[in-house]
Amino acid sequence: FAKGCACWPMLKGFAALAHATPRVQVAKQDRLEDFVVEHGPAAGSPADSLADPTNEWGAYRHDAWRSGSTACVVPAELGVVWQRRIGEQTDRQPKDWQDNPFVSGVITAPVVASNTAIVALPDRHQVVALDARTGRDKWKLTVDGRIDTPPTIAGGLCLFGTRAGWVYALRIADGALAWRLRAAPCDEQIVAFGQLESPWPMAGSVLVIDDIAYVAAGRQYLADGGIRVLAIDVETGKVRWVSRINDLPDIHYYGAGALEFDNYDLMVREGAKVNMSRWQLDRLSGDITVVRKSGFGYFATGQKGVMAPRGCWSYGPRQTKGGRERTIKRPLVVFRDNVLIGCTDDRRGLYRRDFSAEVVEQFDDEWYSVRDRQAGRTSGGEYTRTERLLRGAKWVASNVTEKPVSGMVLADDKCFVVDESGALQAFATADGKLLARHELAAPPIWDGLAAAYGQLYVATSDGNLVCLAKR
Repeated sequence: FAKGCACWPMLKGFAALAHATPRVQVAKQDRLEDFVVEHGPAAGSPADSLADPTNEWGAYRHDAWRSGSTACVVPAELGVVWQRRIGEQTDRQPKDWQDNPFVSGVITAPVVASNTAIVALPDRHQVVALDARTGRDKWKLTVDGRIDTPPTIAGGLCLFGTRAGWVYALRIADGALAWRLRAAPCDEQIVAFGQLESPWPMAGSVLVIDDIAYVAAGRQYLADGGIRVLAIDVETGKVRWVSRINDLPDIHYYGAGALEFDNYDLMVREGAKVNMSRWQLDRLSGDITVVRKSGFGYFATGQKGVMAPRGCWSYGPRQTKGGRERTIKRPLVVFRDNVLIGCTDDRRGLYRRDFSAEVVEQFDDEWYSVRDRQAGRTSGGEYTRTERLLRGAKWVASNVTEKPVSGMVLADDKCFVVDESGALQAFATADGKLLARHELAAPPIWDGLAAAYGQLYVATSDGNLVCLAKR
C-alpha cells in the first residue's frame, strides 16, 4: 500500500495492513488498576531544595503554557561561558532517522533547573544532565526508546516519555529512578523511522501543572484504539484519571482532517483545561471537549493573557508544501502577560502584538485554508494566523534575519532570536530595536533556546550545548 498525498497523510510512504488483532481490544481497557507503577531507589525522595522557579527553565518552552518566556534577566551582550559536545550526527546516520518529524536534531532543546541543565539524545535513547554553571557531567541514563522532546523538571524530578510507551521520573540530583509507568496498553513494538517503538508512543515533553503530570500515548486517534491521555501524580506515579481520544468531529473536510489539522500534538495548559490539538480535557476529571475553532487559544501566564496560535512549536508531522518530505515549520511566537512577540510568515521579521480584554473577547480564533481564501470565504480577507496577529501590531520589524528564524526566547524586556545560520540577536521588546548580535559556531536545532540564571542556553545541530552569559 502506498500513500503520497501532498496534504498530511494518515499513512505515509509504504505500510502493511492487516485485520485488527486482539491487542486492539486490550487498548480499550482504561481501568486505573491496570496501570502498575514500578518504583526505583529514589522513590519518595523529598523535593529539591535548590529549586528557584523565577530563574529557571524547567520545561520545553519554559512552562505549561509553552510561552517561551521568562522574567529572568539576560544581558544583551553575550559571550560563550562553556560548551559541551553531547551528541554527534555522522554520515552513518540512517536517512530514516533524519526524516523523523518528531525529532529536531541529535540533541533536544535544554531544560535548566536546580543548577542542572538536561537534554535528551533522541536516537540514542539517553538523558544527559550537566552542571548548569560549568557544563561538567552530572549523570547520564539510557532508557527503552527515543525521547523526542526535552524532559520536564518538577518536584526535584526529571520526567519524560519515550516512544516505547513509558513515562519515567528520575531524581534530578543523580538520575536515580523514582518511578516509571507504562502508558501503552502492552509492550508490543513496531518499526518507525528505523527503530523499534510502541504503537502507542509518548512525547518526551511531559506537561506538569500543580504536581500533576499529563501525558498522552498513541500514534493516531483512529488507530489501535486511539490516544490515551493520563493524569499522574508527580511524586508517586499514581494515575488519577485516564481518557481516550478515538474519534473525530464530523465537520467540513478541511476543518476536520486535512492541511492544518494536527493529529497529535504536545499538550499545553489553557485555563482549567489541557489542550492537545483539537481536543481539550478537564484537568480534574479528564472530560473531553472538542474545539471546533482550533487556530488560537487563550494563554494567561499571569493576570492577563494573549490569543496565541496553538501548536506554534511545530511538533510532529503537518502538511508538506508541494509534496516535499520536509514538514513545514509554523512561525514561532513567545508571550508573557498580554504581550506577544512573533516572527512573520517568512520567518525573517518580527512583530509585537499587545492584547486587552476587549481584543481577546473579539478576537477571531478561526483558521482558514488556502482554498477558503481563494473562494473568498475568509473574514475580512484574513488568511494566516500571523496576518491576524499583525493587524493591530504595536511594531513590526521586517527582514531582521538573513535566514529564517528557528528559535526565540522572551527574557524580561529582551527577545533573543536565532536564525538557521546561527546568527543570535537580541531585540528590545519595547520598540523592536536591535541591541546586540552574536554568531554561534554552528546552527541551532529548531526551537532550541532556553534562559535561566541570567544565561542563555542553545542546543546546536552539531550536538553541542552552549551556555552564553555577560561578556
